[in-house]
Amino acid sequence: MRTRTWLRVLLVAGWVAGASRPAPAQLFHAGRVIGEGETTRRLRFSVGRYTEIDGEVQETTRRLRTLPGQGPNPETPESYTFEELGIAESDLAFGVAFEKLWKWATLRLDAGYFTADFRGEAVRDYYIGVSSVSFAGQTYEYMVIPKDSAFASELDGFSLGARGQFTPVTVGGDSVRFVPWLALALEGTFATFTVDAGPARGVQPYELPPRDYVIGGSGRGRNMVVVPSVGLGGELTFDLGQSRGRPVSLALYGTYSLLKFSGNTDDLRVGSRNDKDLDVDYRSLELGARLQIPVSRRTDLFVGVEYRTIDAEADSRAPERDLEDALARREKYDKHIVFDTTLIQAYVGLAW
Repeated sequence: MRTRTWLRVLLVAGWVAGASRPAPAQLFHAGRVIGEGETTRRLRFSVGRYTEIDGEVQETTRRLRTLPGQGPNPETPESYTFEELGIAESDLAFGVAFEKLWKWATLRLDAGYFTADFRGEAVRDYYIGVSSVSFAGQTYEYMVIPKDSAFASELDGFSLGARGQFTPVTVGGDSVRFVPWLALALEGTFATFTVDAGPARGVQPYELPPRDYVIGGSGRGRNMVVVPSVGLGGELTFDLGQSRGRPVSLALYGTYSLLKFSGNTDDLRVGSRNDKDLDVDYRSLELGARLQIPVSRRTDLFVGVEYRTIDAEADSRAPERDLEDALARREKYDKHIVFDTTLIQAYVGLAW
């Protein structure tokens, strides 16, 4: 009897202790956890530099010369690196971005502008396609920079981007939490450039069928590309303390994105005189850190740094055409292109 009484006492005591003990913190939460009073909008301004602009263009085969009745190509395939063209890094790059956070998704819109000046000396004859170059009152679309000639180039680049992030879960508690995401992005870049190779000194034919190339001169051109991508990433946030009744936080974030594409230049809005078949392998890595501090009851100030790399390879090929069409278009060489950039920037902004 006494034993049963003690068992009942122990069971009741255990139940009371269990009921009075705080429940363990929930580890997983559906969607992004946005606490009461937390900011959900961010506007930022950035300044940085493309510390690395590297790449190479290698001509491979000329489809025109593989068609029936056409002999071997009289020109040797060319190749050039960005280093040979004097391209290494940009001047300052400026950007603005806006983010809106919801429980299940985040939308980011950004725009950027950068400039770059390049100077070099041609190690061989450089044959370049431009939008316009003038000689003797006429306008042409091609120019040649003769070997050992000095040249200078200026580039102005504009970018627009949109990225949606699906945020399915938050892992962690109040002081440390991690939000993974699936990202879908669309980025467009438009660039204008000038190439100055001294006074125009004449016109020479090149290629077969021949085209007229201005020797030297000052040419202008433009190009555009739009790249969609899909990626995975996340944000790890640490609450460092309190200010004005809300947390001071440090966030570490990153996104890895890629695109494997086989299609046509028109699909990516790539600027090209003739449409080309494209195989593209594109990879992008973005890493950043952001410190956010409340400055009023509803507004935060934040500062951060960001590191981004882009590695891309592409094969550009002339589509299969009949001889008449190929001759009319004067198809140039197919090309293998390698392109790498690194952007480092700092930013400041407001969240509300």
